[in-house]
Amino acid sequence: MRERTIRYSEAFKLRIIKGIERGEFRSLNEVRERYGIGGGSTINSWLKKYRREDILPKKVRIEMPNEISQIKKLKK
Repeated sequence: MRERTIRYSEAFKLRIIKGIERGEFRSLNEVRERYGIGGGSTINSWLKKYRREDILPKKVRIEMPNEISQIKKLKK
């Protein structure tokens, strides 16, 4: 059995990106569910393709000063 490949039009991708920019969605998962977009990194790749990494979700890591020095030691 063959795997089904779905291709999205440029207009559709841009419409999704504009909706994300305007804050129409609470998360990228909401976008995926609403439009049936498969793959967890599909929308991320569109944002990178159209140079909109600035609206990609960010991971914030908070560390104590001693943890930072320990991490630096481990990387050496």
